[in-house]
Amino acid sequence: ADRSIRQHAVYRAKVIEDVSQRLMSDASLMASDTRFHRMLRTFSSLPAPKAGEAPDPTLAAARAQFDPAVADMVRQKRLADLLLVGEDGVIAYAASHTLEGRSVHDAAAVRHPFLGAAVKAALAETGDGTVILADFPATEPGVPATAWLVRAMPDVNGGWLGTIVLGIGSDVL
Repeated sequence: ADRSIRQHAVYRAKVIEDVSQRLMSDASLMASDTRFHRMLRTFSSLPAPKAGEAPDPTLAAARAQFDPAVADMVRQKRLADLLLVGEDGVIAYAASHTLEGRSVHDAAAVRHPFLGAAVKAALAETGDGTVILADFPATEPGVPATAWLVRAMPDVNGGWLGTIVLGIGSDVL
C-alpha cells in the first residue's frame, strides 16, 4: 500500500511539473506574440469601463475584435483569466473583464497579495525575460484560489511594453 501511494504521489508530482512547464512556455510564447502587443497598446489607450456603465463604443469594438480568440485560448489552456498589464501596473485588458482599470499594486482590488510584486519583478528583468510566479494565496471560503504567471512583453524598441499575466486556478493542478 505504501509503495502504491508513493508511486501515485510521484506520478502526480510529474503531472504538476509538466503542467507548470507548459504554462511557463505558453507565457513566454504569448509575451512575444504581436497580437498581444497590439492588444496591450489598444486597450491601454481606451478608457476602462466604470462599474454599471456600458463600455465606450470604441472599447466594445476592440473587445469584439479580440475577445473571441482570447476566450478560445483561455478555455483551451484552462486558464482562470488572462491579463495584459501596462508598465504603470494598470490592467488594460482582462479576458474576464472583471479587473480592467485596476492596479496590480492594489492587492485588495485584485484579490491577490503577490501579483503587484510579480509584475514589478517581471518588468525589472533585463535579460530575455523570466516567468515570475505569484503563488496561490490563502483565500476566504468560497473564493477560488488563483496563482499568476507573469512575463514581461518585449518592446521592439527595447525595454518592455508591459506584462502578460496568466491566471492559473487550483483546479488545473
